[in-house]
Amino acid sequence: MSVSAKARLAGSMLRIAGHTLRERVAKPRVATAEDIPGSYHDITEQWLTAVLCREHPGARVLGFERGAGSEGTTSRQAMTVSYNEAGRKAGLPEAVFAKFTSKLLSRMLVGPAAAVSSEARFYRFVRPGLSIEAPVGYYAAYDERSWRSMFLLEDVMTTRGARPGNPEMYVDRQMAESMVVQLAALHGAFWDSPRLAADFPWLQNSEAYQVNLNELIGFRGVTENGVKVSDTIMPESVLRRRSEIWPSFMRSLALNSRPPLTLLHTDVHIGNWYATEQKAMGLYDWQCLTKGQWAGDVAYALSSALTVDDRRAWERELLELYLDELKAAGGEPPAFGEAWLAYRRQMFHGLAFWLFTIGASRLQPEMQPKAFSMINVARMSQAVEDLESLDSMRRTCG
Repeated sequence: MSVSAKARLAGSMLRIAGHTLRERVAKPRVATAEDIPGSYHDITEQWLTAVLCREHPGARVLGFERGAGSEGTTSRQAMTVSYNEAGRKAGLPEAVFAKFTSKLLSRMLVGPAAAVSSEARFYRFVRPGLSIEAPVGYYAAYDERSWRSMFLLEDVMTTRGARPGNPEMYVDRQMAESMVVQLAALHGAFWDSPRLAADFPWLQNSEAYQVNLNELIGFRGVTENGVKVSDTIMPESVLRRRSEIWPSFMRSLALNSRPPLTLLHTDVHIGNWYATEQKAMGLYDWQCLTKGQWAGDVAYALSSALTVDDRRAWERELLELYLDELKAAGGEPPAFGEAWLAYRRQMFHGLAFWLFTIGASRLQPEMQPKAFSMINVARMSQAVEDLESLDSMRRTCG
C-alpha cells in the first residue's frame, strides 16, 4: 500500500471512529425516512411507519417484534412488523429483515470498500426491474461520513420458506442448475448494455474494484497469509506454485474486465445464496457489485457450492446450460470451447477472496466461520488444480 493510500485510509478510519463515538454518546434522531438508525435498538414505530408506509396514506406501524439475528461483516436481524387496518389492507410487508452496520470494525471494513453504497444502489436502482430470485428491498440508506447504514429487506426465510446457504449444505443437481439459470438471467439482463455506463456510472469493472481493495485494506498481504494458514488443505501441486496465485488472480481480473461486460454479483459463494422450498436458488448480499465478464460469477459460484466430486461430474453440463439460458435471457454466449477456457481462468477470484477471509488478523471482524473458509479454500484450490488454471494463464496475451 502506498504512503498516500495509507494516509487516506488512516484519515477515513479516524473520521468513521469519531462519528461512531458521537453516535454512542448522542443517539441519532430516528423519526423520518431521512434518518438512518445506527442499530436495531434505534428503530421505532414512527420510523418504520415513515419508511414502510410512505406510499399508503393512513397506514401505520403499530409495533414490531425481534426475531433471529446474526453477526458477520454486518449485523442482521429478522423482524415481524404489525400494522393498523390500512396497512394490512395495503399488504405491507410483515416479515422484514434488517441489515445494518452498528459496529466500528464493520464500518471500517465495508465503508471505504463501498460495500454499503453498492448494495444500497442495487436495491434502489437495479432490483426493481430485475426478474431473478432475490429479496425485495423496502429501504436502503447510508451515511457517507460515518458509514452508518440500514437496509430493510424481504425476509425470504419466512416469505419463501428459504434456508440460507453455507458450505455444509448439500447442493444437488436441481439446485446447481437453478444457480446457473439465475446467473444467466442476471447477466443476460445487462449483457453489453449501455446502461452499465449511463445509469450506473459508479460501477467499477472487476479489476478496478480489486485494485481499490488492494490499496484500501492490504488485500494481497492478507491473502498470502491465507495461503500459509491453508497449507494443509490445498493441493500440493498448487502450493508448490503459490507464488503464481496472486499474479494469476490479477491477470484473470484484467481478462474479466474486457468487453463484453455485464453486471456481476462478484461474491457468489454459497453463503450468499438461499434455497427456497422449491429448491430455487436466490442471491442476497449485493455488496460487491461490479461489471465484467460472465465467467467470474459462474466459476466462483460452482467452485464454492459444489463438492469436488459433483463439480467434476457436472461442470461441463452446467456450463452448457448456462450458455443456453444466457442466450434466452438476451446475452450473446461464446462457443463452448471459448467459454470453457474463460471458466478455467476465472477460478482465482473466489480462491483469493477466501484466502483473504481465512488469512485475516484478529483485529478484523470475523467475516465467516473458519470451518466455512476451510471448505471453500479446499474446494476452490482443488478446482485450480483439476482445471489446470495456473497453466491456462500462461496463454494470456496483451
